[in-house]
Amino acid sequence: MFHLYGLLIGLGVVAGIAVATLQAKHFKVNSKLIDESLLWIVIPAIVGARLYHVITDWQLYAYGPLIDTLKVWNGGLGYFGALIGGLLGLIAFAYTKGKKNPTEKFFLLVDLLSLGAPLAQAIGRFGNYFNRELYGVTTDLPWGILVNGQRYHPLFAYEAIANLCVFIFINWLGLKKKLHIGKGQYACIYLACYGLIRFWLEFLRIDTARWSGALGIFSIAQWVAIGITLASIIVFWLRRHSDRGIQWELKTFL
Repeated sequence: MFHLYGLLIGLGVVAGIAVATLQAKHFKVNSKLIDESLLWIVIPAIVGARLYHVITDWQLYAYGPLIDTLKVWNGGLGYFGALIGGLLGLIAFAYTKGKKNPTEKFFLLVDLLSLGAPLAQAIGRFGNYFNRELYGVTTDLPWGILVNGQRYHPLFAYEAIANLCVFIFINWLGLKKKLHIGKGQYACIYLACYGLIRFWLEFLRIDTARWSGALGIFSIAQWVAIGITLASIIVFWLRRHSDRGIQWELKTFL
């Protein structure tokens, strides 16, 4: 069966890789490095995206057949899971294939891929429209998405537009070479921006997964977004002011 959801996810990935490749040429980096790392990144990203969704939305699968947890074409790919899985795959690639300076290889690749990632996200998010998912609370606004006769905030569109803004901004930085490629700073800007975007949009989500108790003040996704944003700011500062410190930290914990 033909699924527009999967097609748009695929188109997003292709577009993101194309941008990363063009930026590699702009920075005079061998773009073959991107091609070599793709399988190491894409497969863990898909697995991570599905695992994150199934874990945080287990109530959707608890009483159905187990096989439903594998049906990614019906929707249900958590971006934070994709991010974690992709980063783990990239770390494995850098430290398996990068016999010389694996840490530098990791930061170079994560910078290049981050220049294309927000475009990939923006395209992929429109797959949520065709699956009739990722919409928010009810609204009277004229651009609300119509579901069963009621209008809802089109969160997928809000996120896509915000990601396009991030894409334009960080690629402007890249084209002007405002930051050094390979220090992880482009990646940190992208991740911090996305964390903020996701944190605020979660306030419009319907029945988003939460922990119990005091932690339930925010959704699980919001806590993850806060963690990613703070971590990105810290790493940005460390990479900008002390390369040796962050390299030592990575080699210690990976």
